[in-house]
Amino acid sequence: MIGISIGVILSGRMMQKHPYKKLAVRGWLLTSVALFSISLIFTDIGVIFIYFFAFLTGFGIGSVMPTFMLPDQNAVSENYQATVGGMIQLSKNIDGAAGILVLFPSYKGLFLKTFDKVLHSNILPNCINRR
Repeated sequence: MIGISIGVILSGRMMQKHPYKKLAVRGWLLTSVALFSISLIFTDIGVIFIYFFAFLTGFGIGSVMPTFMLPDQNAVSENYQATVGGMIQLSKNIDGAAGILVLFPSYKGLFLKTFDKVLHSNILPNCINRR
């Protein structure tokens, strides 16, 4: 949450000097690199690195958010900018709720199968206490 908040604030300030497209590309690139780095973590690594990459992921996502909101608001007259902003937020919330509802069961089944295999194998990292 801290990364998203800082990303939104800084990206909103940087939009006055930089084009939207560059900020969006940089945000998605940072998010992709951070998520890829998290996916490579499977050995003994400090928790601080996991927090760092989670912060970078949030910062990248946060820096992309204003780049989609501001052009949409600028496309309408001043009388409707607040309405458009509210509609965008509402559609994001509905999309997130529907995505969780639809995708969670499939991820849960996939995760449980993979977790069961890892739990019963001998490839767990040393930082995880085995029972």
